[in-house]
Amino acid sequence: MQKPIQYSADELKVGEEIQKERAERAAAEAAEAQAQAQAAAAAKAAETKAALKALMDRIPTTKDAVWSYPVQWSAYNPAMGDRFRCVVAVPWFAHNAAKGNRCSWVRHDLTPAHET
Repeated sequence: MQKPIQYSADELKVGEEIQKERAERAAAEAAEAQAQAQAAAAAKAAETKAALKALMDRIPTTKDAVWSYPVQWSAYNPAMGDRFRCVVAVPWFAHNAAKGNRCSWVRHDLTPAHET
């Protein structure tokens, strides 16, 4: 049977220093990886916010702009009935439609082009 290795105090001290350096390096790498992940998440959040703003900027905000907004009748589903005129033509009418309110300034007497 072999005898266990007997290390000197200097050798033990060097081993502890190596372990300490490895632990510090691992901690630094983990912190760098976390910082990169946070930066990527922040970039994605900024990109999402910019995309949402671009989408919101496309929504008409005046009565004339709403009336001149091109409606995609191919997306119309007759089962939607009157609610279509409030929800599909202009997205922000969804709030009133969900409450069961009719849109106050939308002309409900309009007939879609494909129904004439």
